[in-house]
Amino acid sequence: MNYMGNYNMIVGNFEKKTLNNGYRVGIFSSLNNGYEKNNGAAQAPYDATLQTFIRNHIHHPENQRNALYTENELRQSIEEMIRLL
Repeated sequence: MNYMGNYNMIVGNFEKKTLNNGYRVGIFSSLNNGYEKNNGAAQAPYDATLQTFIRNHIHHPENQRNALYTENELRQSIEEMIRLL
C-alpha cells in the first residue's frame, strides 16, 4: 500500500475512534477555505480539517474543485496525528 492508502486508513481510524468525529473541532488545524464537494450540483465549501481535506483529495482524485495540498501541509497533518497517539 502506498502512502496515500496509509493516510486514508489512519484518518479513517481517527474518525472511528473519536466520538462524534470530535477531532474535527479544535484538535486539528482547520482550513479557512474548506472543502468543496464535486457531486454535480454547486455547493458552498464546508469547513474541514487539514486531515480531512487531504484525505478527501486523495480519496476523490476526480474532484478538481480544490487546490492540491502542499508537502508542508501533509507534514503538518501527519505531525498533528502523531501527537495524538
